[in-house]
Amino acid sequence: EDDQGLQKVQVKGTSAKGATGYYTVSLRTCFMSGKVAKAVKFNPLSFDYLFVVADEGGLYLFPVDELDVENTLTLSPKYDGYKL
Repeated sequence: EDDQGLQKVQVKGTSAKGATGYYTVSLRTCFMSGKVAKAVKFNPLSFDYLFVVADEGGLYLFPVDELDVENTLTLSPKYDGYKL
């Protein structure tokens, strides 16, 4: 909570590394509907912050309006400023 009231936080975890060797985080939400797999696209209006827990203890907190990706976030040094 801050002076703007309660803030919504989406939490994601990852142990997957991309071809570059950096951890990757899928921003889509996948689920099964009966026998059919479905994916819901990243909606930046549904939460205020993205909290990411990477394998080996990396913790990141991103204001959603500063994310510049739609499907997959690669935790490269570009995002070190968001590391906790």
